[in-house]
Amino acid sequence: MSHQNDQEVSSWLQPLSSDARQVFISHAAEDVEIAFKVAALLKRYLDINAYVDQSFLRVGSKWRPDIEGKIKSSEVVIVLRSRVVAAEASPGVINEVEYARQMNIPVVFGAIRGAKLSDVHHEIDFGEDGSRVGAVWDLAKFLLSESHPYRALGLGSVCVGTASVSATLGDPEIIASREGMITVLGHTMKQWLGNYGNAIRHARSKIRMYFPATDAIGMDLLIASHRNEHLVLSEIEKSKAAALELQVEIDDPEKFAAYLVPVKPMFSATIVEPSGAEAVIVVDPYSFKVGAELRPKFIVRGKHTDLFSYYHKVVSNIIAKSEPLRL
Repeated sequence: MSHQNDQEVSSWLQPLSSDARQVFISHAAEDVEIAFKVAALLKRYLDINAYVDQSFLRVGSKWRPDIEGKIKSSEVVIVLRSRVVAAEASPGVINEVEYARQMNIPVVFGAIRGAKLSDVHHEIDFGEDGSRVGAVWDLAKFLLSESHPYRALGLGSVCVGTASVSATLGDPEIIASREGMITVLGHTMKQWLGNYGNAIRHARSKIRMYFPATDAIGMDLLIASHRNEHLVLSEIEKSKAAALELQVEIDDPEKFAAYLVPVKPMFSATIVEPSGAEAVIVVDPYSFKVGAELRPKFIVRGKHTDLFSYYHKVVSNIIAKSEPLRL
């Protein structure tokens, strides 16, 4: 690429420049020299500081807090993959990727040394030796779409309507097809009980569903703010009956169980695999007289982030006082 073209690329990407911006480069020990070339590329064109992981050079465990601190302060973790070394398979890289996801830091895989691009991960081709300038533009586009100041708090994205959430995470049947625990706190549970309850019936996940008791604190506010007002009460009772039918049919409390809670918060929440690296909470805050198809929903990621911890604690406190749903 000519010097003039270099200047053009720099001018296009100038709005991204900031001394405070940082990325973390994770790699196999054999690829450390290429990692530094990638870091130099990002500094030259984006003025972004890239921290190159050299923990493999250190003895002992004191490096761990430093690595985690660098990941936590980064906008993205770049994992370099080559045809020579399967970097993402090394224990150190696996730990770094898992920690990044726990902190809701986006992860992008960088192909080097002729590694083939994969459809499984978001990947950027950094070229044979890590000096492909076009990769800078690819990373810039990724940062513009995936990096925002609220990510560190745990906010993954904001979706409007249930269809938008399904497009992001998959519908309930897809979500429940994975092993793990799912907690659903709401009132009518239409997404989960619709389609004959097949999302629950055929789930691999363990599902816990929590309905508000008839005299639950907050029911008056739910009725006053719901667009169907008192009619929502009959919808809740229908949903409870459907859940009970499923519970009897499945006859396995480990797989599916429904409960009543004494408090109805002004939001619904679905918590997926709270102890795993891919933990996510879908929060549906209620709006006055606005239906589910028009309400914004928050997708909260990263089990160690502030938002995740907050909603997980609130839901845990509510369901701690639950009682089994019975006829």
